[in-house]
Amino acid sequence: MSNKYFGHDNELGDKNTLGDFNELGNKNKFGNENTFGHENTFGNENKLGDYNAFVDGNTFGNKNELGDENTLGDENTFGDFNTLGNRNKLCDFNSLGYKNKLGNKNTFGDGNELGNENKLGNENTFGHENTFGNGNKFGDGNVLGNFNELGDGNELGDENTLGDENTFGDFNTLGDYTKLGDNCTLGESNKLGNGLKFGKKLTIEGVKCRDLMTMGNVDGLGGQVVIIVHTNGIKIRAGCFSGSLDEFCANAESENKITYSKVVRAAAEAFEQCVNEKGMTGGWDD
Repeated sequence: MSNKYFGHDNELGDKNTLGDFNELGNKNKFGNENTFGHENTFGNENKLGDYNAFVDGNTFGNKNELGDENTLGDENTFGDFNTLGNRNKLCDFNSLGYKNKLGNKNTFGDGNELGNENKLGNENTFGHENTFGNGNKFGDGNVLGNFNELGDGNELGDENTLGDENTFGDFNTLGDYTKLGDNCTLGESNKLGNGLKFGKKLTIEGVKCRDLMTMGNVDGLGGQVVIIVHTNGIKIRAGCFSGSLDEFCANAESENKITYSKVVRAAAEAFEQCVNEKGMTGGWDD
């Protein structure tokens, strides 16, 4: 089909079909169940109804709105402030600008890139080599493939699953029952929920983790203590404090928290003994 250009503020009814290389101006409106060919170009603030189908290489301007259960082909590009409805499917190498909003149960192919401050609903699925900007928010039950990179301040809901070799920036928050694959790296001051499972070669708090556990409300103030048995000893994270077990105990005792110091030391040393007896290496002997 020959190329077509559509001016501003067009309205298309339901079940339209457009051939390859079409161009549409700003503020177009599309009805439900439209079909688009390869490499279409959309201007800013377009609106699309439910069940649209997109093929490879489409380009979207800023502030677009898509309805539920849309399907997009490879290498799409989205501008800033887009909004997608539930159950969208994106293939490989899509790019989204910052502050996008995606509904529940979205599916992403390999190599996607998302800008800053994206918001995703529950049960999203992400392929390999995704890149996420700062301040993203994920709902419950997300699944991420291998080699993902997340920027600072991300938030993940409960029961997330991450593939191998993910990288997390500072101040991330993970919900309960998260599973991390091998070779994950977490920046400082992350918050991990209870029941965390992680794979081999986890780096956390700047040390090579063999195993870790958490203790709650040991000081009677509701705080959480993270005990990390690593390749060179024991490290403690408690609130703003991060350091060795000896440094933690000295700091607690300087504040006259003698019981707090003794309980954490006893638990940490017993935990380290169990790790040693089980021969747990965290994969660092490979």
